[in-house]
Amino acid sequence: MIKHILLILTLGSFMAHAQEVLTPEKMMALKRVGGGTVSPDGKFLLFSQTSIDVEQNKGNTDLFVMTIADKSIKQITDTPVSESGAQWVDGNKIYFLVPEKDQAVIWRVDVDGANKTQISEGVEGIEDFKITKDASKIIILKSVEIQKNINQTYTDLPKANARVENDLMYRHWANWDDYTVKHIFYYPLNNGKISGEGKDLLKDEQFNAVIPPFGDLGGVTFTPNNQSVIYSSKKKSGKEFALSTNSELYQVELETGKTICLTNTNEFKGYESHPAFSVKGDLAWLAMKRDGFEADKNDIIVRHK
Repeated sequence: MIKHILLILTLGSFMAHAQEVLTPEKMMALKRVGGGTVSPDGKFLLFSQTSIDVEQNKGNTDLFVMTIADKSIKQITDTPVSESGAQWVDGNKIYFLVPEKDQAVIWRVDVDGANKTQISEGVEGIEDFKITKDASKIIILKSVEIQKNINQTYTDLPKANARVENDLMYRHWANWDDYTVKHIFYYPLNNGKISGEGKDLLKDEQFNAVIPPFGDLGGVTFTPNNQSVIYSSKKKSGKEFALSTNSELYQVELETGKTICLTNTNEFKGYESHPAFSVKGDLAWLAMKRDGFEADKNDIIVRHK
């Protein structure tokens, strides 16, 4: 049902011009629908819609909520910047990320867009986030510096435009190594707002908590008791990292930081990713059998509770 609704939203404006020639200009004028998650009570559908400004060469994404019963749609954000990471939490509250000035900020609104409240005051470096369904805990993705760049190393050369490389992975696809890795930070929530100091769940590790270069917290999940998170990481470096696709699933306790590997077997030697729990508490994830084959077939693995 939900897939049908999203398809109608996406194709509606296109069908209205079905008798006309599709040009690049008309394609850019189409609204692009993304996401699509149902509220905990099953009454609403949260989705995003992106408009393209050709002159400015950029897109702008806003959030919308559809009432499933009567198909009515309400726009809940209308800003010159793109909202992202929208998720249902604590009943029908909506949390989302907004780039503001020099840093990103997490906001909370009601299902109708009212009572907009910032929950991340004082927290810097937010790249992505995920909140437990009861709004008691939050994890935030941040970049952690593990190596100094040339200007930091040679402070007498502040204008030097060069790199010193001693590792094969100085560039990953279209992304240059910026001498950082992405770690997961845990914060408790108090009355729906971040409180206390963040805890780096990969403290002192020089590995990413998500698969680069495009990984985000969409591939990270809380355990059913909200006491741990499970993430996928390829904890290798140099030539070994470049040649291997063998990532593993790790479970880390939020309070203690204790980490265990859940998938260190010889059965699946490729990517193991996208962990998720069923309503019964069973853990499922995607796995590839062969190492070094990025396009290998994904199998769905289920570990019963």
